[in-house]
Amino acid sequence: MKKNQRLKIKYKKSSKIIGVDPGTKSFDILGVEFINNQEIKFLDKTIPSEKVAKNPELLLSEIKPFLPVSAIIGPSGYGLPLTKLADASENEINQMLPMEEDDTGGVSVNEGIKRLFWKMKDMKLPVYFTPGVIHLTTVPVYRKLNRMDMGTADKLCCVALAMKAQMKRLRIRGNQTSFILLEMGYGFTAAIAVKNGQVIDGLGGTSGFPGFLGTGSLDGELAIRLGKQRQGILFTGGASSITKKTVNDISELSKNKDVLKLLIESALKDIACLLISHPDPKEIILSGRLCRVPVIYKEIIRSLKKLFPNLLTRRVHRTAKIAKEATEGAVLLGAGILQIKYTEIFKALKIADAKGTMYDYIRLKLKANN
Repeated sequence: MKKNQRLKIKYKKSSKIIGVDPGTKSFDILGVEFINNQEIKFLDKTIPSEKVAKNPELLLSEIKPFLPVSAIIGPSGYGLPLTKLADASENEINQMLPMEEDDTGGVSVNEGIKRLFWKMKDMKLPVYFTPGVIHLTTVPVYRKLNRMDMGTADKLCCVALAMKAQMKRLRIRGNQTSFILLEMGYGFTAAIAVKNGQVIDGLGGTSGFPGFLGTGSLDGELAIRLGKQRQGILFTGGASSITKKTVNDISELSKNKDVLKLLIESALKDIACLLISHPDPKEIILSGRLCRVPVIYKEIIRSLKKLFPNLLTRRVHRTAKIAKEATEGAVLLGAGILQIKYTEIFKALKIADAKGTMYDYIRLKLKANN
């Protein structure tokens, strides 16, 4: 039986959907009730990620008062082909969220999320895992070769929100949307190209240029000299680490020209790379925590106008007051899964057709460990 066949679900005229975004800095939760053609928000919260890692019950405690719900779009990490938690194997969950300890020997955010999953599974909650860009059949195989992170599941949720915004603003159909999304989160920056409503290419946070925390793609010469490292190294080496005194808070960005230069130039390089794959997008859409920092937003807009004067650039419209863009996008995908609303976005992205794993396209000749 194909996975998309076992995902059929009965729904009522009134359905509650919760989206969860497991960010580097915070876990955001957004709940929306769909009643006929109305959307009513009933949950809009954020919790520091380090607290969720230590105590996953914190996130669950925010959800419990609103149960039962029709769907929860879970923290999907690097992503899986569309899968219900009830059907997910331990191996699939480990692919989606690699097993790691943090650099202090404590429990990482990933391990905290896994503990949360087991609790949700015991409660028989309707949790769905969604794909990352690497799983989408709309991305040509040759672009996936020797790639794993082309945009994680939460970044793909941001794509869904950007599609909704462009459809409404330009009064177009889902399969007419066309843009490059730049998603600048606290940890990583990703860029994703959408043409005719389909994702065709992407630069994930660990395969593109540096972000605020993350170093982006590693120089191969450096990588082979690092020895065995934990996943935590990917959260270092970015803009926050280029000065002698580490910049920990985005409010400090305007005080450091070097940090700003690295962030903005790196963002522009991400966009420029994807303009090779998608040379005629309708616009550049900005998303993420860092794009809401005035000095960054204004400088990116100014630089793009200078480099690409014919390209429109705008920030994605979000309706949540607290939760980030990915949570809104997750709710949209949830509505598409249940066929309540936003099915045009869900079908254009071919979410139900996603397949494979993030390991399928590696062609390097790796030496087996002894």
